[in-house]
Amino acid sequence: MRKKKTGRTFRVFDRVTLRGQGSVNCRPVESPEGIVVAVNENAMYRVRLRDGKTGWYSAEELERREDGPE
Repeated sequence: MRKKKTGRTFRVFDRVTLRGQGSVNCRPVESPEGIVVAVNENAMYRVRLRDGKTGWYSAEELERREDGPE
């Protein structure tokens, strides 16, 4: 199965926010923030979140942060 190209790319050390967190019981959920630490050949991004956890995410799940350093 081929991945759909989105035109959205991120580099290692880019600051990102996870998208699509929505709300729970009509209360907004904070979107986790992190830093891209690796990129693989399938355009998946390994992100280290502020709580120390890491995970692989597609470009559609991430949004670039433009603010200053952590």
